[in-house]
Amino acid sequence: MAHTAGERWPLKLVNVLVFVFFFSSSLYSVLTPGGAPKTTYITPAAWGTYVWTLIDILLLGLVVVQFTDAGYEPVIEGLGFRFAIIGVLNAVFVWLNHHNHYIVGFIFSILLAAAVSETYWQLKAKHQPKSGLAAIFVHLPFSLWHAYAVFTMVIAGAQVFGKDALHQKAGLASKIAAVVAIAFLTSTSVGYAFHSGRGDVAGAAVIAFELLAIFTAHRHPAVIHWFALAGFIISTLACLKALFFSARSGSLTDDERAPLIAGQNA
Repeated sequence: MAHTAGERWPLKLVNVLVFVFFFSSSLYSVLTPGGAPKTTYITPAAWGTYVWTLIDILLLGLVVVQFTDAGYEPVIEGLGFRFAIIGVLNAVFVWLNHHNHYIVGFIFSILLAAAVSETYWQLKAKHQPKSGLAAIFVHLPFSLWHAYAVFTMVIAGAQVFGKDALHQKAGLASKIAAVVAIAFLTSTSVGYAFHSGRGDVAGAAVIAFELLAIFTAHRHPAVIHWFALAGFIISTLACLKALFFSARSGSLTDDERAPLIAGQNA
């Protein structure tokens, strides 16, 4: 049955209000009393948050696209009330982190990452983009957010278990923990790129970007500084791999692609 852009207006209204709440949650955290979040040895440079700025802009597009015929299926049928649930989790996490409730904040970062991940896979499995608008303003923000949520969860965990980089010197345990965290993020980026023939370039690029932000933010200890650079290089190469094979796959004819498909299904 065909649907029109004018259907399910209550859910669309909820999505609009949730989007406003995204912005107000960030603004609220700045305007209300609270301490600066703890800086750990894997906290990225301030410009690392530009990823979230991009996600916010794309989500604004999502809220607009839901009122079009192209956006009805992926937003209303694909997301449903997930968008609202994620919005609440995100707002709570931002507030907790700004007010230095790191243990509870870490728990909410896990819940947020799980919710975003479930939505990401739901869209990927059942609601493949049928238009450029859906690809850019529905699928792309959740590809970015999926990776960014994983990164945020790692940072939130470091705030709970790690030392304050501004006031405490990194010991051997702190250096090992930071290296392990960077290795995990690097492997996650590579996993995005190698997940399928085309890979997830957006997710891999987010992790690479944040690893570069960690590299520039921490000159000492040197092992963290250079390990973050190595992770960035590996992640970037993974992104290039995904782009290359995606372009190659798109250029293949049906006869050339058939053996690859048969090999994957074998």
